[in-house]
Amino acid sequence: MISIDRWAPGDHITLRFVGHDDGLAMAYPQIVVADTEDELLLFQPAGTVVENRRYTDRNARADAFGGEYRPLPPTFIPALDTLRIIPTGASHAIELLFALDGQPNPPYLGWAAMAGPFRGAKINLQTPFRRTPIGIDTTDNRLDLTVLSDLTWDWKDAEQVRSCVEVGLTFPEEAIGFYAEAERVIAQIETGCGHFAGGFATWFDWRPESSWTSPTLASDWHEVPGIDHDLNRHVPLPSA
Repeated sequence: MISIDRWAPGDHITLRFVGHDDGLAMAYPQIVVADTEDELLLFQPAGTVVENRRYTDRNARADAFGGEYRPLPPTFIPALDTLRIIPTGASHAIELLFALDGQPNPPYLGWAAMAGPFRGAKINLQTPFRRTPIGIDTTDNRLDLTVLSDLTWDWKDAEQVRSCVEVGLTFPEEAIGFYAEAERVIAQIETGCGHFAGGFATWFDWRPESSWTSPTLASDWHEVPGIDHDLNRHVPLPSA
């Protein structure tokens, strides 16, 4: 059995989204809430600075979509507080969105609740995470679900997945896998089991520890190997 050095609550790690077809990797500073055999919980306070870094001059997404493609800025600042629940071995993360200071939703979260501390959840379809010297890596798989506190849900970015299959950025068998994972999560939502029990009631009153400090990125996050790996297509090397 492989021994894993787990992080302690309050530790800072870097969550990287790697191997994207636009040639950009994204780095999110995170506070560890819990690191167990079953799942990893991470907190990202509102106002955290997220960085993007180009790892190749080639931008396959821009080549495929031309004028329809809008590049990301080098940094951006999410407006809401985010608690990420990432089950071990699963191809998704549950991103619980909070407005702990009563801040308004940004325009791109038009689906979210407008009032109260808990604004809803986004199910981010992504590869199972792998640990790195500075945190974890995953590859975003475009497809998402949005879920409100009453467990009503909807698809998000399904058209983007279809378009990427049509132009060859996503393999058809990959898209089938993305939807299969989404359907597994939908079954949990509709039966109200696991983290969806009681319409997220377990999490309504969750708050970060007052002793936690603002998370910071590892200064060398863009130099750690693996930044160019689409983890749908690359098998990570075994740990030494």
